[in-house]
Amino acid sequence: MPKNANDDVVKARRRMGTTEPEWTFAQPIGVEFDTVNNRLIVVDTHRSRMQIYSKLATYTVPQLNL
Repeated sequence: MPKNANDDVVKARRRMGTTEPEWTFAQPIGVEFDTVNNRLIVVDTHRSRMQIYSKLATYTVPQLNL
């Protein structure tokens, strides 16, 4: 847990049996790639949130046709 986490969120996580709702989508309706900041933004209506993923500058596409 990050040191700067909200105390209420920390307490709520302890009551949950799983963290699955935090990392899965329920009803994603929008996806946008921010080319300026190299981020993928996904809007999830059912969970009322946006998930933002940063692309690593050193990422390369794996060669799967070996």
